[in-house]
Amino acid sequence: MDDPIVTMRMQYIEDLEDILQCPVCWEIPDASKAIITCACGHHMCSNCKTTKNINACPTCQSAFNGSRNFLAENLSSKFNDIKESLIDPNHYTNRRIVKKSAYCQTNIEKSSIETQTFINNASVNTQTEEVTENNDTENLIQVILTYLINKVI
Repeated sequence: MDDPIVTMRMQYIEDLEDILQCPVCWEIPDASKAIITCACGHHMCSNCKTTKNINACPTCQSAFNGSRNFLAENLSSKFNDIKESLIDPNHYTNRRIVKKSAYCQTNIEKSSIETQTFINNASVNTQTEEVTENNDTENLIQVILTYLINKVI
């Protein structure tokens, strides 16, 4: 029985490959070469355009205006890393992301605890100052007891 997560990951790889491949040579364009785009947004590798002297988009027949598709270029340059990270959960890209996520989560938890402690201490200090100014010992005891009860609950 196939693992549904693995199946889904493989489908993502195939979908990305279908999106990036040149409609003429059916290859993922070389990351070092430009990927050109037509007015409708379809792309083709510059190698096919020059070697096969293609002036119209093979998908929609509109003219190429010389614009580059930088998104497709960036994705094609990272395609192998994306593919490996989807196939292999222990790929270095995934380890780097997990490590960064754990670091961020730890820092958030530390900040949360420090903020909560600061707020609790400030709350007690403020309440204590108010009671001390009035020289009301019973109120001071009541404030301290309320704080302690709330802290336990």
